[in-house]
Amino acid sequence: MANCNELFSLYNSAIKLSEERRTILRAVRNSLRKKIERKFNELIFDETLEFHSQGSYVMDTIITPKDDDYDLDYGVYFLGDKSKEDRPDAKEFHDAILFAVGEDESYADVTDKDTCVRVRYDKEKFHIDLPIYYADSPTNPNLAHLSKDWPLSNPVEFIAWFEEKVASGFQKAFLYERRMFSEYKQWQSDIRKEDAQLRRIVRYLKGWSDELRGEVHTSGSIYRPFKPYSTVGCYC
Repeated sequence: MANCNELFSLYNSAIKLSEERRTILRAVRNSLRKKIERKFNELIFDETLEFHSQGSYVMDTIITPKDDDYDLDYGVYFLGDKSKEDRPDAKEFHDAILFAVGEDESYADVTDKDTCVRVRYDKEKFHIDLPIYYADSPTNPNLAHLSKDWPLSNPVEFIAWFEEKVASGFQKAFLYERRMFSEYKQWQSDIRKEDAQLRRIVRYLKGWSDELRGEVHTSGSIYRPFKPYSTVGCYC
């Protein structure tokens, strides 16, 4: 059987999001957070605001797609004590974030989706999704979904499940408690240095899915940046 380890290692290096792009994502994410926090004082809500990173950025399974439209998910949490029946409609929370982000935004394209508010930066070829939650605590959030009735949705639980499989030492408190921020940053640094096999496998599958998006055949190359290499049945 052919040893494809070197090929997959090179492929992983090619699709893994670069540090430069990570830095851009973090800067834009932080800028959006500041805009929302500034505008929140103008909105009529009894709730308080919190934010949590989530998804592939936290788990370091994020990739650079072939069309460069990479993304980051950043949860916006309205913390309050209202029941589903007593709280405002989910659309009001979406409108609040649309107002906070888009009122004076001329550079990015801000759109409303069922599950989030999306801020797209076409020139840089990435977007940031802002899913909105209502909860009495960050550990028990309901998603402000425009076509469903406040479904329970806790991305931190998925991160914890995945990191348990990787045995990375992840703690939910990294995302729930501000006092753990320095430990969280150290944990992120450690997992990226280690780059566990399961993370690489997820990236390979995401890269292959991206390669075949919109296609029904398998004649394309999994080794995207180096087209002379074909798939030849090599899967990791």
